[in-house]
Amino acid sequence: FDQEDFAISTRSPVDETSPRCDFSLLKENLTSSASVLDLGGGVGLFSQFIKGTYRTWNVTHSDLEGKVDPQLKSQGIETRKLNFLEECIGDKDYDLITAWEVVEHIPYPKLLLFFDNVFKALKPGAYFVFSTPDFDSPLCKTLDFYAAVPPFHYTVFSEKWLRNFITKIGKWK
Repeated sequence: FDQEDFAISTRSPVDETSPRCDFSLLKENLTSSASVLDLGGGVGLFSQFIKGTYRTWNVTHSDLEGKVDPQLKSQGIETRKLNFLEECIGDKDYDLITAWEVVEHIPYPKLLLFFDNVFKALKPGAYFVFSTPDFDSPLCKTLDFYAAVPPFHYTVFSEKWLRNFITKIGKWK
């Protein structure tokens, strides 16, 4: 899966107005010392946002080797070099796992492995929140997203297909 970026941007799409930063439905069920893992977090912009917003949460930023910024540690963010398709993510270690624009970089034959690995790393009642382009979106169709950036976007799902896939796994609510 994707181990290279064409460019590294530090212009953050992560801020208080971003839907991915709205944890109003989750934070009531997370303790003040929640354990959070951001998978495939790139340069760490989301990890920095989440640690800055929820200072008592234990935030771990992860990505492939060479994409983990060691300076995050000075901000109270643990860093972890992690190839989640080859390495165990954890064993009931996390209250919240996030993966922003990561799933489309996983080859289809390894998709179930990915979801199983995430599921094993979550504590009972924990959350997995992720985003991926919706193949049925008019924007994705207009921009031919499914054909964009080969070979790094292996799969682009419709929301309906992904919802059915996750339901068939039988572990997720």
